[in-house]
Amino acid sequence: LIVILLSSVFVNNYVLTRFLGICPFLGVSKKVETIRTNLSQKGLDAYFSGKLDANMWICNIRGNDIDYCPVAFSYVFISHKDVILFVNDNAKTPDLLEHCNKNGIRIEDYDELKNILTGGFSGYHIASPYSYLNAYIACEFEKHNISWTDSDCGVSLSQAIKSEAELKALKEIYIKDSVAVCKFLYWLSSQADNTITEYDAACKMNLLRTEIAEFK
Repeated sequence: LIVILLSSVFVNNYVLTRFLGICPFLGVSKKVETIRTNLSQKGLDAYFSGKLDANMWICNIRGNDIDYCPVAFSYVFISHKDVILFVNDNAKTPDLLEHCNKNGIRIEDYDELKNILTGGFSGYHIASPYSYLNAYIACEFEKHNISWTDSDCGVSLSQAIKSEAELKALKEIYIKDSVAVCKFLYWLSSQADNTITEYDAACKMNLLRTEIAEFK
C-alpha cells in the first residue's frame, strides 16, 4: 500500500509540472487560427478566457503561480486581429517575453484587463465559457456594452485530443520518471534502520529526477 501511494503521489503531479514544460507539438498560430475560425462561424468578434489551463495551452506556456500546478494567473483575449495575454509582473520573464514576441502575443498587466477591454472593445460580442467568467468581469462587460455567448470555441475539446507526438513524449517521460521512482523505492527500502523524514524522501526523489535530461 505504501509503495502504491508513494508511486502515485510522486509520479503524476511531478511529470506535469517538471518535465512537460512548453508544448511544442501544436503551435500558437494553429490554435489561434482554430479559435478565429470558430468565431467566424458563430459571427462573434472575440474570444475571452479566464480558465488558467486553457490559457496556458493556447499560448504554449507554463506558470508557477500555484504550487504543484503549472499555470499562471492570467486572462487571454483573442480577436480577429489581436492576441492578448494578461499576466502579473512576476510572470514576465525574459523567456516568456521572447516566446510571446515570437508568436505574436501581446502581453499586458493582469490588472489592466478592465481598462484595455472596456476601453477599446465596446460593442463587441465575445465567446466566453460562463463557468469561467467571474462576476466582476461580467459586470464590467455589461457596463461597456460588451455582450457574450457561452462558448469556449472548441478549446476544451482541442486540449483533450493529443497528437501522436504528444502521446509519444508522454509515454517516454513516464518511463524515465518511473525508473527514477524505482530507484527511489530501492533506496527507501535500504533505509529501514534509519529515520527518514518526508523532507529527506522528497529531496532524494528530486535528486534522482534531476538526472533525467528533460527535468526542468
